[in-house]
Amino acid sequence: MIDLTSTWGVKVFPAPKIITEPRLSKQVQYRFPIHRKKRVLRKWAKRSCNYRAVPDMKIYKIDNAFVCHPVVANALRQQLTESGHIGCLPILAT
Repeated sequence: MIDLTSTWGVKVFPAPKIITEPRLSKQVQYRFPIHRKKRVLRKWAKRSCNYRAVPDMKIYKIDNAFVCHPVVANALRQQLTESGHIGCLPILAT
């Protein structure tokens, strides 16, 4: 069992870590054909050149860690510094 008491008798809880993963992104189609035929639309949807990688703005909780895209981690870090809680969560880059 882990002793959660510090030297001054105050309970200390382990802080969750924030792990940044740059591969957390989703593909969004940004180029669309000006055509009515469904066959042409399907062909355009299959091409990877018509898609862009957009950062996934979700935060996933895995065990005692949060996994998110670096853009989300930077926004979270900025919000924590504004509120004065920056020392609470260590942010790890992978």
